Amino acid sequence: MRLFKSVLAKLEVGVISTTGAFVSGLALTYQIRKCSDNSVVQSGVMTEIGTSGVYTVNFTPPDAIEYRVYYFAPSTYESGYENIYVDDQFAFDSTVAKDATVAKEATVLLIPTNPMLDTEDGSSFTAIPDMAKDSTVAKEATLVNRPTLSQIEASTVLAKQAELLRALGLVQENQYIDQVVYTGTHVTSMRLRIYNSAINVGTGTGVVATYTITANYVGDELDYYKVVKI
Repeated sequence: MRLFKSVLAKLEVGVISTTGAFVSGLALTYQIRKCSDNSVVQSGVMTEIGTSGVYTVNFTPPDAIEYRVYYFAPSTYESGYENIYVDDQFAFDSTVAKDATVAKEATVLLIPTNPMLDTEDGSSFTAIPDMAKDSTVAKEATLVNRPTLSQIEASTVLAKQAELLRALGLVQENQYIDQVVYTGTHVTSMRLRIYNSAINVGTGTGVVATYTITANYVGDELDYYKVVKI
């Protein structure tokens, strides 16, 4: 996790049972230590958010250094830790610093089993209880920053916007047909264009997609027609 000096951050821990449910009502404690000399900067009991099974504490880094946060769960659950890297926000370009201070929350899951679990805010925690029990390897957690759910939803909407407009156009919303070609009394080809808004229909502006429609007849009966995006 990367934070900024003197900027308030919220640390969160989710505790999960062997069935995958969040566990409420536990007494979770924590310690925040400097990595340089292992001195304790802050410690205490975390506060549960309602009865969600997610526990939180506020931390304002006093110095631009590296810290380690230890999360202590009851004995039936896996404890863990994460490293926090703190920068001096004034050393960054003001625009970058402003954007960076927004994403300053992360959630860690403390679990009694061995899978990788993803959290709703996009971070994840890998707990390895069997290894920790059978060896002298420290119980360790890896925090991975990922896009938030809202960011993923926004990017998905943008990515699908063109497809949605095309789908609406193919059910004759903001649609325009021209360049019609006849063979006798039968229409054998035409151009179909779909637009992003009604005001642009029939113009060269706001064209979402263009299609060529061709038809084939056997005698006076339609044999087939095809619509090809160009």
